[in-house]
Amino acid sequence: MIKTSEALNQLIIDSKKYLDNRLELVKLEFAEKLSALLCSFFSIMIVGFMISIFAIFLGISLVLFFSSVFNSLALAYLTVGFLYLIIGLFLFAKRETLFRRPLMNYILSHFLKKD
Repeated sequence: MIKTSEALNQLIIDSKKYLDNRLELVKLEFAEKLSALLCSFFSIMIVGFMISIFAIFLGISLVLFFSSVFNSLALAYLTVGFLYLIIGLFLFAKRETLFRRPLMNYILSHFLKKD
């Protein structure tokens, strides 16, 4: 028959192993979720960069179009500048619903997701 002290020592050793394994599992799960989140972040940054390049070329194209319509390059730049200003003000006014909430929901759902 196993002595109580031996059983208690074995229980302590097993508990330490369990806690070590549990801690390692939490670390691995956190690393997995963080790496997936960082991948998503960099993907979004690349897509954002490409959209920015598109917006620049679209702006140049609009300036060239408006310069032929208005027969004035300065007026064309002014028109495109005001279009960008209106879009920027709209995005600023809607930043909570367009950017902040969806981003927070994505991050929280990503970290709280049970696999």
